[in-house]
Amino acid sequence: MAWLCFGLSAVVGLYLLGCAFSARTMVRPGRQKLWTDPKAAAGIDFEAISFPAPDGVTLRGWFLPAPAAITRPAPTLIIIPGWLWNRLGNAQNNLLNDFPGGKRVELMPLASAYHQAGYSVLMFDVRGFGESDRSGPYTAGWQEHLDLLGALDWLQARPDVDAERIGAIGFSNGGNCIVFALAHTEALKAAIAVQPTKLSLFMANYMKPFGLVGRLFGWGTGVFYRLGGGPDLRLIDPLYALRGAARTPTLYVEGTGDRWGSVAHVQTLEAATPVAEGLYPETGHRFDGYNHMVAHPELSLAFFGRHLGPAPEKVE
Repeated sequence: MAWLCFGLSAVVGLYLLGCAFSARTMVRPGRQKLWTDPKAAAGIDFEAISFPAPDGVTLRGWFLPAPAAITRPAPTLIIIPGWLWNRLGNAQNNLLNDFPGGKRVELMPLASAYHQAGYSVLMFDVRGFGESDRSGPYTAGWQEHLDLLGALDWLQARPDVDAERIGAIGFSNGGNCIVFALAHTEALKAAIAVQPTKLSLFMANYMKPFGLVGRLFGWGTGVFYRLGGGPDLRLIDPLYALRGAARTPTLYVEGTGDRWGSVAHVQTLEAATPVAEGLYPETGHRFDGYNHMVAHPELSLAFFGRHLGPAPEKVE
């Protein structure tokens, strides 16, 4: 009997510890350090910048001015990273700052492609990640969309930015930020949401291979998340935010092989967005969808070209 009690206690203890660790990645996630910069990685001059979100949280990043041969003011593209990433992407080199199943994603090649096409580029860390300040638990875009609004305000105040030609591309959490922001701004003239998701759906799909154990683990993680100050996971759905969304042309991207997301859910978001289209490439698992867009910058450049106007003109 003593051994049975000990064994049950150990199982319960491990269960609680695992749930608490999982919730920690949302309540107080670790930070991935920057591993390069635009000059070192691509020979691009940049400004180290900071700006406030509307609620006062300080965000940090880089501004890559359009090439000197481009007329000013120039159109600008914002790159918004995913959950647990920094502005460079996902290093996938530390279990404490990542989650099992993640892969490396490098956003610098995408920024370089945009810059070569004549755009200025803003890369920044979402609150709680990289070098930006922290503000409460992670909420999958519910609060983080304020960071995008802050970025738009900051860009509109720059004389070298064409305020009528600002676009954004967001990955996972970044995609959610875009969807949550659509009802709160008309400054964003074109947007691409790459594999946005409902947080409860993501967790359910992530735990699905583990059956009943996975469902129990997901439930426990949700409990610890709420104890840490987070909202009910079921309330964090970008679909709810689309009521009153601006008529911003929005491209939704969802890889067909994404086992943690859902093509059907992204199609629902597409249908609820006033001006939207979808791109559903055949891919492997979730991170292959992100890397598909990085490896094929022509896809996003074509979309931005249609909705932000022709490519910038060169100065003779």
